[in-house]
Amino acid sequence: LDIEEAEELAREVEIEHDGYGFERPSSIYHRFMTGLTGGKMSSSIPASHISLLDDPEDGYDKVKSAATGGRTTAEEQRELGGEADDCPVFELYSYLLAEADDEFVAEVYEECTGGERLCGGCKEQAAELMKEFLEEHQEKREEAKEILEDVDIDLSSDRRGLGGQDEEDAV
Repeated sequence: LDIEEAEELAREVEIEHDGYGFERPSSIYHRFMTGLTGGKMSSSIPASHISLLDDPEDGYDKVKSAATGGRTTAEEQRELGGEADDCPVFELYSYLLAEADDEFVAEVYEECTGGERLCGGCKEQAAELMKEFLEEHQEKREEAKEILEDVDIDLSSDRRGLGGQDEEDAV
């Protein structure tokens, strides 16, 4: 359907159902994070993703082992700058580790592309932040389980994914 036909169809459906106040049809687009290995994330490649249920030390190690948008040598990195736009570690900062601190993300980006930030130090910082994130998340998860048990709510599900972990548990 073209946009005019879609709007007309939506209007007809709304009128037929006594005007439920339907929103106009729209499309949304999502950008998927690059896997830590540089390709796409895959449940069959554990090194490509971090699960919210991963041991915090494992999350730390996965970030430290992640591919980067860095240059071949530190000298070349300082001279030409890194390629933050092609870096899975930078994506972790921008999607998760910066906690909505846009200034921090911009600072990491500028330092990387300007050659001030080298990949080793950047990955160390990201790995520490990931470890802290996982520790905090898992503590909160346990607290939430206790609260849910107290009110007799069971969230267990037969739906599994990503190597036996709930699909919403993948970072």
